[in-house]
Amino acid sequence: MAAAKIEAMWDYDMHDNSILVLEKKRGKLSLSEVGDFLRYEKSGSFQGNYVLIVRAGEATCGGSGWMDEEEPKGDQWVLYRVEQGEPCPVCSRMTPSIQWCESCGEPLNGEGPTKEQAFENVEKLLASMRREATEMIHAGNTYEGKMAWYHSHLGSLDFARQMGLITEERRQQLYKEFGKDRPEKEAQKIDKKIGLIKRMQAEMDHRAEVEEKAVQLITEGRHGEAVALLNSLDDSLIAGMQEEFEEIEAAGGGKEIE
Repeated sequence: MAAAKIEAMWDYDMHDNSILVLEKKRGKLSLSEVGDFLRYEKSGSFQGNYVLIVRAGEATCGGSGWMDEEEPKGDQWVLYRVEQGEPCPVCSRMTPSIQWCESCGEPLNGEGPTKEQAFENVEKLLASMRREATEMIHAGNTYEGKMAWYHSHLGSLDFARQMGLITEERRQQLYKEFGKDRPEKEAQKIDKKIGLIKRMQAEMDHRAEVEEKAVQLITEGRHGEAVALLNSLDDSLIAGMQEEFEEIEAAGGGKEIE
């Protein structure tokens, strides 16, 4: 006698959770045949991870035999699909990684990279994607085009988080780092350059005053005080502002200010 065919149908439970109902018209379902069905039927469209709730409470115990209805033929299983990084359909808590062992990090299917290796690969890939996005932002001709590349990379970070490849803390950290490359409108860049030029001019005026006073001290023979005064000047301030100016220029804000 040929084995009874398993039929599958997507439905919803009383709490509006998606369920996969498996039915067999004759005989009982077994774990092995259900596993094979989910792996291979419909060209693998049912592949994934599922939860089966076994109800074994008192209410499910059989009666004394008197007045019992005839046991229905066939069998039916209700499965809840579990998606990594999504709320568990049973307890509503966020599900952990279902690709690697939580203790040792080895792949659960015995193949592929370990969790540590996979995370390293993800970091390398995200770094490469950030470089590409940054280059395209700097090379872009329009503000809208630059913002498209900016949000595209943010979307990549969101996807990596949804897949469980980076933590929420790491995503926020990468958000903050990439925020430095956020495109600015031309007016914002000009305002920033003007403010930077004013700061540089103020620092140059301050240096001129200090140097003039140092010369005066030297003419009065107070060489030690003059040296101490000149040593109080911080050369790194000017160098830092020059680097900041160059960054603005590199970001596409190099038009002359009229």
